[in-house]
Amino acid sequence: MKSQTPETLRLQSFAKINLGLRILDRRPDGYHNIESVMTPVLPCDEIMLTTSPEISMTCDDSGLACDDGNLCMRAAHILRQESGITDGVRIHLQKRIPVGAGLGGGSSDAAAVLRGLCQLWNLKIEQQSLTPLAAQIGSDVPFFLRANSAAVSGRGEAVEYFDLDIPYWIVIVYPGIHCSTAWAYSEIDKLRKGPHGKESSISNPFKERLVRDLNFPDRLKSWLKNDFEEIIIRAYPLVEKIRHELYRQGAVFTQLSGSGSSLYAFFDDEEQAMNVCSSVEGEFGVFLTPPHFSGSLR
Repeated sequence: MKSQTPETLRLQSFAKINLGLRILDRRPDGYHNIESVMTPVLPCDEIMLTTSPEISMTCDDSGLACDDGNLCMRAAHILRQESGITDGVRIHLQKRIPVGAGLGGGSSDAAAVLRGLCQLWNLKIEQQSLTPLAAQIGSDVPFFLRANSAAVSGRGEAVEYFDLDIPYWIVIVYPGIHCSTAWAYSEIDKLRKGPHGKESSISNPFKERLVRDLNFPDRLKSWLKNDFEEIIIRAYPLVEKIRHELYRQGAVFTQLSGSGSSLYAFFDDEEQAMNVCSSVEGEFGVFLTPPHFSGSLR
């Protein structure tokens, strides 16, 4: 009898940026409570899932570990354990989102594997049931189960999706500096001289205030902050230099994304955004997302 031809599923996993990131108190479980809005952006990784007797992984980036510590592998093992099936999968990752950049590439890949395996393994699991499994893998993974923008809280696992239409060209510049999330949070605790962060001082709900002020960059500059910026700019002055250059070339707003070294910048003018990409390409990683981008999953 002929063996069954393996089935292959191709997926995209988009990057994200944090529109503001506030680190609140440290939780008893060692994590920190946060407040942020995340939105999908380019670039995207590509993932191929192929039916296989065992769970395995390869990647076109030789520097990325493909063992059981990889978030994609963890996603596959957790889903197989929870579903009680014995099927396997061969995961191949084409890596385009830089690692340690604050763009959520590993979390996005893991979420794509969860979604894809539900289809490949014919599992009837609703997103509501998939969310706690995603949270076991990593704090940002639940956000990536859908392509919408979302207000996130808790340690990042509490996700409230909503529609956010960003009217700007978004330029992301990655200076090639890998920032460990664990290091960034430890530096936050040192800066604040203890395990407890600031209590929320914004009276307006974070999401509503962002929606209100999105079309007014000067308002965003007055309050939309990333609490990691101070420590990362202090450790890596190049990040501040890039930020000044983005403003010099016409950005109306720019900020650090997540706990990494990447900066995103909003541009009203397409030509200015294109010029910035051309000017830094080759020296730094640079990515461009068009206005009104919502991301798509396949």
